[in-house]
Amino acid sequence: MSIQTDIKKHALEAYPNECVGYVAKGKYHRLENVSNTPTERYQLLNKDKLMLFKLGKDLQALVHSHPVMDNEPSEADLGAKEATGFTFWIIGTDGKNTTEIKEID
Repeated sequence: MSIQTDIKKHALEAYPNECVGYVAKGKYHRLENVSNTPTERYQLLNKDKLMLFKLGKDLQALVHSHPVMDNEPSEADLGAKEATGFTFWIIGTDGKNTTEIKEID
């Protein structure tokens, strides 16, 4: 499967929650969303955050879904992107369909 197919599948399976994962070395990797409000936001385990920073240049993107058909970054997304410096990919879903994956670089 392609990276885009893997991301779309994860977003659809996680719905109505936000999915979260990352792309490194040309492959999509799923992460656990541990948020208390997973339908509104994602949160990562501290060990996963540390692992992402350790990937350095091998980290191509941090990926998450919006459980509405919207792939525009929220204020929280923009703040997280600014704080981490990561490239973000966002996909919207309604549980049946998905938007295109939008890159926020």
